[in-house]
Amino acid sequence: MRVAYPWKGVMAGLALSLLAVLGPAAEASGTRTFFQQAVEAFNHQNFESAYDFYRVVLEEDPSNLEARSGLLLCQINLGEPVARLEAALKTELVENPRDAIVLFSLGVLSDLKKDPAAAVPYYEAALTAAPEPAEIYLVLLNLKLKYYPDDPAIPRYLEGLDRISPNSYLNYAGQAMYYLSLAEREPAREGMVSKLNLAVRAAREAQARRPYSITPYYFLSSGALMAGDLEQTKGLLTQAIALAPLDSLLHMILASLYLQEENFEEAHQHFVIAKKSLTALDRLGGHDRSIETFLKITKIQNRVKPWVHHAAAFLILIFSVILHEYMHGWMAFKRGDHTAHALGRLSLNPLVHIDWFGSVLLPMVLLMSKSPFLIGWAKPVPVNPGNYKHPRWDDALVSLAGPGVNIVIGLIFAGALVAFGHYFKSQGYVSYGFSALGANTIVAGGHGRELLLTYGVNVCKYGFVINLLLAGLNLLPIPPLDGSHVFRALLPFRWLDKLFAWLSSFGLAIVAALAFSGILESLLLPVFVVLQVILIMVARIYGLG
Repeated sequence: MRVAYPWKGVMAGLALSLLAVLGPAAEASGTRTFFQQAVEAFNHQNFESAYDFYRVVLEEDPSNLEARSGLLLCQINLGEPVARLEAALKTELVENPRDAIVLFSLGVLSDLKKDPAAAVPYYEAALTAAPEPAEIYLVLLNLKLKYYPDDPAIPRYLEGLDRISPNSYLNYAGQAMYYLSLAEREPAREGMVSKLNLAVRAAREAQARRPYSITPYYFLSSGALMAGDLEQTKGLLTQAIALAPLDSLLHMILASLYLQEENFEEAHQHFVIAKKSLTALDRLGGHDRSIETFLKITKIQNRVKPWVHHAAAFLILIFSVILHEYMHGWMAFKRGDHTAHALGRLSLNPLVHIDWFGSVLLPMVLLMSKSPFLIGWAKPVPVNPGNYKHPRWDDALVSLAGPGVNIVIGLIFAGALVAFGHYFKSQGYVSYGFSALGANTIVAGGHGRELLLTYGVNVCKYGFVINLLLAGLNLLPIPPLDGSHVFRALLPFRWLDKLFAWLSSFGLAIVAALAFSGILESLLLPVFVVLQVILIMVARIYGLG
């Protein structure tokens, strides 16, 4: 089964926030500059050495804003409180209100605190005070794309970058983040691919100019992820980790990809590394809380027994198809046909309804083969439409009774999911995979009983999905499915009766052909959309993953 990737739409923003830190002002030459050495030391969490190198760069060029931001981050990671740094800078600002370096530094600190309302005025003021403000254009572009992506000032920042440093790392990095932002919000697949190509091209140009910076790898991996290439995304992140082996954020993102593939062992290993590598800057961004949450989730997942989920799905399917057939017989009895009652089929005893192939063998084979879908059926309840009081409409009512009870059961399970969501939120639990249609949900945190709650919420999820899919499948107007009887009642043409009677002999073969060709999935798309929308709504209301 697949799960929804939680970092799509966030990963580009994570890359953007690092840009001002992980790239030196001077372009790379044949020798390693002091700034390059500062970046490499920072990547390896040798913050004392990075701090010294940044100081050397600033002694040579006091107006170097990238070195200034790197120095600030080193100070934070070495234990300097942000409040103290901010207070010292504000004191300097009183003495010199148009000091571009001080204004820029205050903007960086506000940006790190996720306070764009404070950061933007500082950056804008620095923009007017700096002689060649390429770096400021870049951080403003980054900030606006994260918080105000429709801001009309964004093109001005791009034009400023292109005017001041047209063939530089900064300009290409700005283009990469801009096109990634456009691609992420592009509704059409063709438009998204076109913008992704522009973003990747710009990121490659930035990477060629600074091969020692991990920021272009964030851009490239974001593009690969949006394109749906998980293997390439993991490869790019692994290359970035080779440059920055202790970068907590890289390990956290790579771990989340392994979570998507349900490779919980690899995910857990990378989350452990991410936790051990946390810096003060990571904690300021709240990454420590995210890592703790995912560590709890992977720990619970390692305790989950797959056979429990398989048994639950199997039993729910059996229960649902048996009740489906029982309701056909019950409605037929109410409309005047006692055939099912006379043959002992108007019973909730599963043994009288089980079809050993459709109810047992096929579902078990699908479960054992880890099929992404689960189907099955019970023995059809015999009815005689000639006994109905109003044969055409009674036949439609009898046919609707089966899917109708599946819809009711599905909605009951949906109500249970809402109750779980409310309980999780009120008791401080977190979950992973709740909103993913084809994934198991993992519950962690709270006040214990995580394993029991994990099993419980998945039972409800299976019941919800299986029953609504059964209803949707049976309502298709394909003989001998229930929908064909309803369709025939609505369109009372004799030739249609004859056609459906003839097609009933091949009905199961038709359904099988539609399933293997992929057409059945398209026909059931409205059901999948309804299921996904309901899960996402519940997840958003209660803050579930």
